[in-house]
Amino acid sequence: MAIPAEKMKLMLPHLVPLASQAAEILQEIQPLTGDGRYVFPSARTKKRPMSNNTVLAALRRMGFEKSEMTGHGFRAMARTMLDEVLNVRPDFIVFQPCSKSDSMFIFWEYS
Repeated sequence: MAIPAEKMKLMLPHLVPLASQAAEILQEIQPLTGDGRYVFPSARTKKRPMSNNTVLAALRRMGFEKSEMTGHGFRAMARTMLDEVLNVRPDFIVFQPCSKSDSMFIFWEYS
């Protein structure tokens, strides 16, 4: 998957490799998600992605308190699991979301 430069903070194009398993899952759920641009579109319009508030509301309905989990918390959790469980090189983990600096590396680590 390629993200054009104009959509990126650093104004550089960004390539996001997609595992074959992820591609399979996306193909399997397409009958549920449709042919739109987003896998998780806004409830109000298919032209925008689902909002962060929608994700937060879903987490709260599932019983997660604000101190337990946020939508952004999934990124931090994934970063920690990739490093500690799957032994993925930390520089690869930080590079993938196209962060501006190494400070994000420290921020995402939940050890």
